Amino acid sequence: MTTTSLAGDEPEPHTSGIREIRHLVRQGLGFLAADVRRDLDTALQILDGITVSVREGAVIVAKALGDLLDPSPSQVADRASEGEAPASDGTTTGAGLQV
Repeated sequence: MTTTSLAGDEPEPHTSGIREIRHLVRQGLGFLAADVRRDLDTALQILDGITVSVREGAVIVAKALGDLLDPSPSQVADRASEGEAPASDGTTTGAGLQV
C-alpha cells in the first residue's frame, strides 16, 4: 500500500521517511549483530584458553600429587640425599617407637 502525492508519481514524504527509517534500523541491527557475533567469538576463544590452562594445571597438580604420594625410587633417593626421606620407622627423625 503506497501513498502517492497528487502528481501520482512520487510517494508522500512521510512514506519515504518511514522506508528510510526501516532501512537504517535494519542496517543498524545488521551492524549490531555482527559486533555481537565478534564479541561472542572473542569470548569463546578466551574461554577455550582458560579451559586449556585449567586442563594443563590439573595435569601438573595430578603429577605433583602422584609424586608426593607415590614417589619413584629415584625421588626417594634424591630426598634421602637432601635429608628429607623418612626413616625406616616412618618418621623423619628415626625416633619413632621400636617394638
